[in-house]
Amino acid sequence: MAKENEIPEIIGSKDLRESFENGRSVRGGLFINNVEIPAMNATGITGLLAALNAASDRTFVDASIDDGYHLVLEARSPSPISIRAGAVYQDPPPAAGSADSTAQAVSAAIRETRKNDQDEPKNTILDDLGLSETVDRSAERSVPLVAHPPAGMTAEQRHKARHERAVAAGAIRGFTPMVDRQGNAPERHVRDNRTEDERFNPVPSERRIPGQGAPNRAAR
Repeated sequence: MAKENEIPEIIGSKDLRESFENGRSVRGGLFINNVEIPAMNATGITGLLAALNAASDRTFVDASIDDGYHLVLEARSPSPISIRAGAVYQDPPPAAGSADSTAQAVSAAIRETRKNDQDEPKNTILDDLGLSETVDRSAERSVPLVAHPPAGMTAEQRHKARHERAVAAGAIRGFTPMVDRQGNAPERHVRDNRTEDERFNPVPSERRIPGQGAPNRAAR
């Protein structure tokens, strides 16, 4: 994991001298930080670096080589470097009727017959540079976030809401506390150890109701 504020770099795994040996060239295009490097036909390390650095002001990445002739891509900020393959290099069309046009037509026919050959090696510019395609997260960031509804009620809130709906629908009788003339609930003294007969008696004789005088006691 990269440290905070560390400027990243990517180092290719291939000695670029091998990519250009025996007159070979590096051909094709690539994207660096989603900026397209047009398909090139580099015949040497100097030309390759020149092509990559021509877009440095847009990619914010500088290209160079290390002491082992590996390609080095250095960012100019802590942002990660993204790399992916671009367009395949196409040879310019030769003049019609020339020997080159005939030769290229034959080569195109041969490539067409080998198109479905799974054993044919498929080399890309990333292979020639010793680079690996990075995972592009830009498409994921562009996907809008899913809007979720607010969280639901707690179990206690659901129980209360069900009770209130049942009372409003007349399914059960709601409890309406007694109030005095000022709208205040009167003080009631109810024992916790009431008997079953006392629980079914709305106003037990031992219960005192403020404002009603002394407790009502049955005559002996």
